Amino acid sequence: MSDYKRESETREEKRLRMKRERRRVMTNRIIVLVVILIIVLLSLFMCNLKKGNKEEQTTKVETTKNPQTTQVETTVIPKGLTEDEEGQSDPLFLQKDPRWANVKYGDSTIGGAGCGPVCLSMVAFSLTRDDTITPIKVAKYAEQNGHYVKNAGTAWSLFTAGGEHFGLKVNGLSISESEMKNALDKGAKLILSVKPGVFSRGHHIIEIYGYDKDGFKVNEPLSTKRSAKKYKFDQFKGIIKAIWAYNN
Repeated sequence: MSDYKRESETREEKRLRMKRERRRVMTNRIIVLVVILIIVLLSLFMCNLKKGNKEEQTTKVETTKNPQTTQVETTVIPKGLTEDEEGQSDPLFLQKDPRWANVKYGDSTIGGAGCGPVCLSMVAFSLTRDDTITPIKVAKYAEQNGHYVKNAGTAWSLFTAGGEHFGLKVNGLSISESEMKNALDKGAKLILSVKPGVFSRGHHIIEIYGYDKDGFKVNEPLSTKRSAKKYKFDQFKGIIKAIWAYNN
């Protein structure tokens, strides 16, 4: 065999070998791409599966939650006060209580503007023990009898006419610590109209139901925390606008 022929065969083998090498590289690349594609598809499938399960769980939760909400609205609100509240001499009612927070009151709600009816309800229940005098009942009375002022809130007339309507004797007090304590000593409950400051950021209504050496005991219808404190007269005398004393 001539040198030329051997050289030609060597070139052909080299060409074939390079061709096989290119095919092998291409095949490997295709395999890698296919594997990546399979992984991506599997990931998408798993994500969709989890999403579907989550939506199903959410649907189940909402389905079971709605009947509970309906039950609360149809059983708790007509009942009025709870056994725990009925067992207290001066229970705290909160404007944001779900039993009445969203009940319409004038152009607002009890939760938004009902501090007056809530406080009168607390006073009326404490003195009469009539558990039907709820914040809802007082708010409806206020609306129906002109004691709500549009874009302003509860009129002070509610605290006199409303108190008498619910069977209470009402007297106005001057802004005096001794007068307040004297009225409380005689079993009265007090309602105060106050300016922004100690008890809220806006004009507000609170109840005072007693006092001791540490200060006055307050039911503030927006806060359990503030209601748990006692207040010296000097802490809030500067924000008092009016005081009503109630007896039965």
